[in-house]
Amino acid sequence: MVNGGGAQAGMLSEEGFDSIVDAIYEAALDPKQWAAVVDITTRAFDAVGASIFTPFVEKFGLEPLWSTNADPEFIANYASKWGQTDPLLPHLLRRIPSPAFVYRWDDLISRQEYEAWDGYADILRQHVRQGVGLMVNTDGHRAGQLMVYTWEIEGPRVEELKRGLKRLERHFQRALQVHWHLTEARRTAAMATLTLDMFRTGAAWLSATGELLYTNSEMDAVIAKRDGIYATNGVLTFWIARPTRRWRPRSRRQSPSAPADCWPSARPARRRSAST
Repeated sequence: MVNGGGAQAGMLSEEGFDSIVDAIYEAALDPKQWAAVVDITTRAFDAVGASIFTPFVEKFGLEPLWSTNADPEFIANYASKWGQTDPLLPHLLRRIPSPAFVYRWDDLISRQEYEAWDGYADILRQHVRQGVGLMVNTDGHRAGQLMVYTWEIEGPRVEELKRGLKRLERHFQRALQVHWHLTEARRTAAMATLTLDMFRTGAAWLSATGELLYTNSEMDAVIAKRDGIYATNGVLTFWIARPTRRWRPRSRRQSPSAPADCWPSARPARRRSAST
């Protein structure tokens, strides 16, 4: 993990608080930014390291979040060995139906039990003896945890960590809620675009305000011909080359990209009789 000022961990300044909150909401919109949340949280608390973990979400068909700044070897060992025997997990998961709570490892199991765990030696090699976590729960069991790691087992600094994480509770909870909703929306959008791609005719997906969101390959080919259908600045426009008596466009506004002869006279010429 990041070998920062773990001995001074705990105090969360206003600047540090704001930086974490900003990063959390950026990550809610862009999942690639959750790793940045981990690093910013570590620096803001002057801790040894941090992590984000989301249990249960696989049951909802969502991709879990697990981001940490631990070294790759520890991550590999935890994923392959220690994750299945971690004595904290059963106690932690039983508390998840609670809307939100802050805890330290020693609040879940005794220090003796934790140090007897086979994976504890690997934890020590990360310069960590204690973890303090914020667990929030939204929409059932869609839970997420933000945790910071420190060398201190107990004392004022550990209490400061708990208070600092508690201040982040509503922001972290709200950001995860946005993250889940957008994740589901992206999944729905992916299914919709996959369906449109199966059509053998041109199909387009428009927003409620008429914004062009997606076109399948058949529609792309139609637009590329520039023969009456144009996509300009995110708007799909249809042009009728020769209006008839039965149907005429109500607007004479012409697209800059439309052909020059796109709008002939609005009134068709009279047909003259052959005899005079």
